[in-house]
Amino acid sequence: MQKVGRILFIIGVAISVITGIAPAVAIPGLATGVLLAIIGAVVGYTDDSDVVTVLVTAVALATVYNALGGIPGIGAPITGILSGISTVISAGALVVIVKGVMARVTG
Repeated sequence: MQKVGRILFIIGVAISVITGIAPAVAIPGLATGVLLAIIGAVVGYTDDSDVVTVLVTAVALATVYNALGGIPGIGAPITGILSGISTVISAGALVVIVKGVMARVTG
């Protein structure tokens, strides 16, 4: 199951890179974001890595993904890429949080 999560994470990063570099290829509307969030949720469900690392990464990416947007020429693609990756990581972190809460409630 962990292998599926890794493959989906790589797919999520690839989608983020492609849509960050060429936004015209993104699925119209909110579909790309929803797709990345679903991928992130599955990754979070199958992830067995350190919970603190996942949560810190999610907070850091959500905080700084737009910081390089002002760089002419490359700021917008970098922001687009990091935004997509942040969506994947944040959705995964949400599932990790829910799993932790459920473990405390049931355990």
